[in-house]
Amino acid sequence: MQESTEDSQLKTEGFPRWLLLIAAILLLATAARVIHSDGWPLWTDEGWSLWITAGHTPAAVLDQLAADRHPPLYFLLLGLWRAVAGDSRLALRLLSALCGVLATALTYRLGRDTFGRRAGASGALIFAALPLAVYYTQVVRHYGLLILLAALSALLFVRALRRPTAARIGLYALSAAAVLYTEYSGVLLIGMQVIFGLLVWRGAWADKRRLLAGWIGVGLLCLPWVYVVLVYQGLENVTRGVSAAPGTYATTPADLLALGGVLAGGQLALTGGLALLGGGAAVRPGALRGGRGYVLLGGAGLLGLMILGNLVTGLLANRTVAFLTPPLAILAGAGLARLERPAQGVLAAALIGLFLAAPPLIQPHMQTDRAAEALAGQYTPGDPVVLEMGWDDDATGYELARVLGPGAPLIRTLAWVDHTGSPEPVLPHVQAILDSHDRVWVVNWLSAPQVLPYLDDPASGFRRVITQATPTGADYAAAFPTDTTIEAVLFERVPSGDALATFGDLFALRGALLPATAGPGETVHVDLWWSALAAPPLDYSVGVFVMDSGGGVVAQHDGPPGGEPTTTWTPGDLHFDRHSLALPAGLPPGDYRVGLTVYWYGDSVPLAADGETPIMVGTLSLP
Repeated sequence: MQESTEDSQLKTEGFPRWLLLIAAILLLATAARVIHSDGWPLWTDEGWSLWITAGHTPAAVLDQLAADRHPPLYFLLLGLWRAVAGDSRLALRLLSALCGVLATALTYRLGRDTFGRRAGASGALIFAALPLAVYYTQVVRHYGLLILLAALSALLFVRALRRPTAARIGLYALSAAAVLYTEYSGVLLIGMQVIFGLLVWRGAWADKRRLLAGWIGVGLLCLPWVYVVLVYQGLENVTRGVSAAPGTYATTPADLLALGGVLAGGQLALTGGLALLGGGAAVRPGALRGGRGYVLLGGAGLLGLMILGNLVTGLLANRTVAFLTPPLAILAGAGLARLERPAQGVLAAALIGLFLAAPPLIQPHMQTDRAAEALAGQYTPGDPVVLEMGWDDDATGYELARVLGPGAPLIRTLAWVDHTGSPEPVLPHVQAILDSHDRVWVVNWLSAPQVLPYLDDPASGFRRVITQATPTGADYAAAFPTDTTIEAVLFERVPSGDALATFGDLFALRGALLPATAGPGETVHVDLWWSALAAPPLDYSVGVFVMDSGGGVVAQHDGPPGGEPTTTWTPGDLHFDRHSLALPAGLPPGDYRVGLTVYWYGDSVPLAADGETPIMVGTLSLP
């Protein structure tokens, strides 16, 4: 594989200029993957990645994966990464972003080695901004590492073909094994390399035998995990993760055009035309059996085989073709490099601008962050939150933990309703938690709930007191038109027994619930339960206040109890009444008394409560 005349000429154009160009491309790749990566919530599979790696240690991760259907390499790295980098959205996604930046550099190197420096730079530029490549090197999933290792194995494979020494073949074999330890679809990539090396490449038989020895080494390296797959995971479990999974494309003209549009960054005619032009350079006499031929067959050729295989089993999805983006970008870059120089710059700028300005939809994200923020506005620390979100339990739990704090008791029910096993009744697992709390949140979407209807039953002793409905978002609503909102419901135990206090001959305070502690600047929710002793003649208000040790009021909230006129109350009925008080930011530590009064706004004269005005309902401690 000889260096091109164009590449030799470019050596005279100045090394610093090319170095600056590659540095600029890598900066673009970094910016495309890092900017705004903290701005959208985790989606279903990202949340699952966090659950798998919650133990951080390799032993804990491997224990979780043993009965699953994923290979371990990425998750082992993610567990270690989380232990060092933390759990912010940006930190979690930086691991994949780093893979994307390194893959950009490898795309340049592979393109340069096969089509020349200008094609390599153009291919790296396209890969740096290609929406499919950007997205899958920006999520908390293994696809970014797969793209990186696919590019690395392609580069080492091409170099091994050029000079098949034992060292080069050994390095290639290690990269191929890493591909298989990252994603099972890597079998397709390594299979194409075997086909190319044995049937297409014009190498001596002695060199082909060296390659064959390398592939045998790959098999030996993978034997330990093959044992795990056969004994613990099961082949049926592994294949079910790909075939007919959500987001899989059918082999129809409409679906294939949609897939082509995603692969081309929404610019099928422009990017596809460039790839066809670049592919023409690979089919020239003598080129098809070398590195250019491998880029063509390892990109467009493998995509074609996957399309044929899709007729038998579901192979085509955005995530399953993402590892093809480096060779496809190189083909488009080679096509761009064949144009005249002024046209190259204009077309490259237009293409990158279109990629960044109007990227196609890769993966919709449900607005679990907004649902979490809405719940946090009404949350009292210590209240359990039961997640009945099915596969979205983990992603929703992460968004809730971000706003509620890491100590919030979040109960994941997916473990008992996971459709891959025999579903179990959820209530026996959570009954003790429900019995030990007076307030319980339930968050539900799509999944058939079990805790929600139980708490809605009056026999449970709870009553639904707050219901929040957050839209899932336009993209999710289009996919699930009958389930367009995330429902978050607060249930509170209905008080029983004698009244805590009576106000005049009109009202009975049946229950009062407030947190034991709070911090300066926080909002404190005081929940009251009322009933009318007689038909109230006027619309009364309730004032709830927090007093310091000197009797000064530091926070107060006034309003009609339950937000409804008391003249509409029927004697004996229970009414829930929440008052939210914002504590001052500079409030010093200490114990603060919480009291209340009932009065008619017309004269603001409080009703006597068992001879007292006001009455105290609890103490709030500020540590």
